[in-house]
Amino acid sequence: MKKISILLLLLSTLTFGQSVTISPTNASQTKITKFGGTAKLEIEGTGALAFQIGPTGNSEISLSNMAPIGYSSTSSIKFNDIYSIKNTYTPNFGGSVENNFGFFYNTIPFLAFNPNSLTLETLPLRVSHSFPNLLSLSNTNTLSPEVKSEMYFKTGDYFTGGIKTIGMGSDAARLSFFTYSSNNSENLLERMSILDNGNIGIGNSSPNAPLQFSNNLRNRKLVIYEAVNSDHQYIGIGLNSGVFRYQVDGTSSNHVFYAAASISTSNELMRIAGTGNVGIGNSNPTASLHVARGTGGDGTAAFSGTTHVSHFSYSTSEHTFIRGGKDGANVYINDVGTLGNVAIGNGTPTEKLHVF
Repeated sequence: MKKISILLLLLSTLTFGQSVTISPTNASQTKITKFGGTAKLEIEGTGALAFQIGPTGNSEISLSNMAPIGYSSTSSIKFNDIYSIKNTYTPNFGGSVENNFGFFYNTIPFLAFNPNSLTLETLPLRVSHSFPNLLSLSNTNTLSPEVKSEMYFKTGDYFTGGIKTIGMGSDAARLSFFTYSSNNSENLLERMSILDNGNIGIGNSSPNAPLQFSNNLRNRKLVIYEAVNSDHQYIGIGLNSGVFRYQVDGTSSNHVFYAAASISTSNELMRIAGTGNVGIGNSNPTASLHVARGTGGDGTAAFSGTTHVSHFSYSTSEHTFIRGGKDGANVYINDVGTLGNVAIGNGTPTEKLHVF
């Protein structure tokens, strides 16, 4: 009898354009059941046909419920009692409303939207497809300076990082990485930037070289090895006022320059010991400047004047020639009156020039 009544209500609706209200007393009273085949419910809003002037037709399913202040009520559509679409409505004092909408697996929300905070939350997301464009974030505004597309990372109440593209012109942008822990995403700091031309800035949002740091002065600008967390016990480079700083971690370490000799070996060219001694062709300098005899034809050292050259350990004979730099130039030895005598040979000179 109930089915006949519902059928008559539907027929009256189709005939007279009336609305139908069904008020079941329990959840099992209103059903559409078909044994075999497909049970269907079709809702059609009719209007004027194509090319006719008249009203349009709309179709709508509306789920509404009410709840006293401080209580929640839920509207839901269920699929085999496993998946469901739910809207939870909770009115509060002062007229505010908590209104959450989501897709659920049993009682677990896997996609939920909170219109009060304009947030969309989901379970861990995995995107899998053969298409290369798996995820696209788009800002529909025209590209111009400071127009951004943003993605944030948050743990608990704190934003902990972000990735943004930031417009730098009508056809240029940079990709920027942000860090800092704050409950306000605007407090995150830009740490690294990559421009359209490939230049990378660290602490610099407009680098003019393939890799450019900020201009701030720091003992530790780039650390290759850290012995102790300090501004001095590391191997790397730094920048002080007017000083480009090469740093080793202690006096037992060395600055060494090499040149490749083969695919498996290198030759040491020069060494600056941690003690300050400099060795050229000498890996263990014991003087402030310690130069080893090399293979150069002009000797261990050559000092050129305008016309003439002085040589030390010249050629294979390794003679030494001390000359004035041009014609008429003199060579002075002990040219200060308070200095001592000069000896040629092995002995203690007792005269200004003493030859043994």
